[in-house]
Amino acid sequence: GPTCMMPGPVVAVAPILLAEPRAGLPRDEAAAPLGIDPARPTAVIQLGSQRNFDYAGLPSLLRTHLVGRDLQVVEIGNPLARPSMDEWPGVLHRSFYPLSLCLSAIDLMITNAGYNSFHECIYGGVPTIFVPNESPEMDHQHLRAAYAHSTGLGFLLRSCDLGRVET
Repeated sequence: GPTCMMPGPVVAVAPILLAEPRAGLPRDEAAAPLGIDPARPTAVIQLGSQRNFDYAGLPSLLRTHLVGRDLQVVEIGNPLARPSMDEWPGVLHRSFYPLSLCLSAIDLMITNAGYNSFHECIYGGVPTIFVPNESPEMDHQHLRAAYAHSTGLGFLLRSCDLGRVET
């Protein structure tokens, strides 16, 4: 990342991952806990607990556009999230941890840019749209997502850019 070449009291550390890169399940096995058909393209939405940051209408906008493209859409619930009563036709709701074991079954990930999610998606080779949690008490997810976008490792979508979802 951008700090690896900084002089001074910077200590470079390898990404902290729950599973070693490429240690996940094969696609057929990884599809089972998600409840999906491994032969069909799959998009996963995982935006964290959403307790400290309002993504506004982004989740429903994402669901609409992804289901409209004939993808299998899975929304991964965070154990810290408020229980959702939001049923959406064509969207499966799952709670699975660690999701890094199932990355081979995911063709598109839409997730926050938290440290773990960011590194797991990058190292897992999953095409990812990073939607940073920009709450003031969080680390600099926006910078992490912007770095991924500027280096071609992923895309950045800020919650204030809802008009870009259609493109």
